[in-house]
Amino acid sequence: MFSVSSTHRFDVRHLLLVVLLWPSVARAEPTPASAADPLARSRFEQGVAAFDEGRFREAVELFKEADRLAPSPLHSFNVAKVYERMSDDRNALACYREYLRRLPKAENAAEVQQRVGELERKLQALGVQQISVLTTPPGATVLVDDVTRGVSPWTGELPPGRHLLALRLGGYRDKVQEIALPADRAIDVELTLARSAPVAAPPAPVPAAAAASPVAAPEKKSAPALPPLEEPPPVPRWWTWAIYGGAAAAFIGAGAFEISRSNLEQEAHDSDVQTVALDKYDEMERHQALSRVFLGVGVVAALAGSVSLYFDVRHANEAPTDMAFGCAADGCSLTARGQF
Repeated sequence: MFSVSSTHRFDVRHLLLVVLLWPSVARAEPTPASAADPLARSRFEQGVAAFDEGRFREAVELFKEADRLAPSPLHSFNVAKVYERMSDDRNALACYREYLRRLPKAENAAEVQQRVGELERKLQALGVQQISVLTTPPGATVLVDDVTRGVSPWTGELPPGRHLLALRLGGYRDKVQEIALPADRAIDVELTLARSAPVAAPPAPVPAAAAASPVAAPEKKSAPALPPLEEPPPVPRWWTWAIYGGAAAAFIGAGAFEISRSNLEQEAHDSDVQTVALDKYDEMERHQALSRVFLGVGVVAALAGSVSLYFDVRHANEAPTDMAFGCAADGCSLTARGQF
C-alpha cells in the first residue's frame, strides 16, 4: 500500500513504481496516462533522476511538465515531496492541498492531511495563512484588497482576518466578495462567474431602395448672419515692458545693496578693531546710499511704466478697426466697425 511515513522519509525512486502499480492501489482510478504516454513517462523518469542528483528545481519542472502531458494527481504529490526536500513549506502545502482536491479519496489521504496540518501550523507561526481561489471558468484576474495577486486558480498567503476578494474576466460580470481567512488552517474559495449581458446589436443598414431614392434639392437660404465682433484685448507695447523690466532690475539692485549694508553693519558691530569697524561703517554708508538710489530709480521707472501702459490701453480702445466678409447663394456682404 502506498503511504507516507511519520518521519516523512521519501525515496523518489518509489514514485515510478507507484505510477506503474497505481490500479492496484486506487481501484476506482484507471491506469494513469503518464504510464502509457511515452513522453510523459520520459519526463517523469528524468524528474526522478534530477531528484536523485539533487537538482530539485529541475525535478519540479519535469514533474509539472509530465502532469501537463498526462494529468494525474500523483504528479501534485510528487512535486509536494520535492518542495519539502527544498524546505519550501508554502509550495509544499499548496501541492499537498492540490493533491487532495484532485484525489479526495486517496488511500494516503489521512497521512497527507496530517502533513497539511503541520505545514499550516508553520504558516500560522509566521503570521500568515494560505488561501486558494478557484473559479469557473478559470483565468480570472484575482484582486485581494484592491491589489492584483494573479490569475485563477491562484494560491497565496495572506494575514488572517477579513479581506475583500474581487474577480475580473472578460465577458463575465465582476464578482466581489468578503472572505474571512482563519489563522489555523488554509481555505479554498470556489466561485462561479456569471456571463455579462450581451452587447446591443448595431442599427440595421439603410435599405438599398431608400439609398437610391432621389435627394430633394436644398432650399435656398439667406446669407448667414455675421458673428458678433469681439474687441481685441489691449496689448502693451515693447517699451512699456522695457520700462517695467528696468524697474524690476532697480528694485532687485536696491534689495541687494540693502542686504550688503546690513551685513557690513553687523561686521562693524562685531569687530574689535576700531579702524576696521570705521572702514566697515564707511562702506556701509556707501551701500546704503546706492540702495536708496536704486530704490528711487525703481519707483520712477514703475511710475513711468504705469503711465505708458495707460496710453497703450487708451490707444487700443480709441482706434479699433474690425472687418468681416461673408458670402451666400444670393450674394456677398462686407461689415466693418471702428474709427477711420
